[in-house]
Amino acid sequence: PHAGYAYSGPIAATAYAHKEGVVHRDLKPGNVLLESESGIWSGGVKVTDFGIAKVLGTDQSTKTGTKMGTLPYMAPEQFRGAKDLDARADVYALGMVCWELLAGRLPVDPDDMVAVVHLYTGELTPPSLHELDPRIPAHLSDAIGQALAVDPAERPENAGTLMRLLATVDCEAEVTVAAETEKKDVQAHAEELRPAASPASPPTIGRSGCS
Repeated sequence: PHAGYAYSGPIAATAYAHKEGVVHRDLKPGNVLLESESGIWSGGVKVTDFGIAKVLGTDQSTKTGTKMGTLPYMAPEQFRGAKDLDARADVYALGMVCWELLAGRLPVDPDDMVAVVHLYTGELTPPSLHELDPRIPAHLSDAIGQALAVDPAERPENAGTLMRLLATVDCEAEVTVAAETEKKDVQAHAEELRPAASPASPPTIGRSGCS
């Protein structure tokens, strides 16, 4: 299946949770299930395991210093054991899931704690997906990079905002492709209408004035 359908599913599901005031806090590929029919993916996606989820506005804050989540999907503030996490922690996790889905790997080895710490302090930045694979649109790469910002204030505020951002990116990509296609069609049509060049006349050979 196209990667776009796979990453939009968990984002939409998480957006619904955020709308209901719930933060998952442990989003990762293992908690994303693809629905299938006869062994073939039907296009449905489910986000599971809300075991450490938090209901915003209730007294469910963890103690400062308590780490909950999975490396490297947990957000930097989650890794630091921040007491009050909000939807932006899930946005980071979704960004990491999308990055891994499109790159085919994680930007760091979860078992390399030095690399993980550097990732969470901003000393190590996930490479641009567009630079890794030029087939990935730069604006899509930028949107996922925004979700992976170390500072929560620089991320989309929730999964709904991220979903709308990616939808805008997809629309821009479609418009770009359509414009390029139209340009090629116009050029091809112009070539068809262009009159064929008249064949060059053979040189006239006159009689020499010499007798």
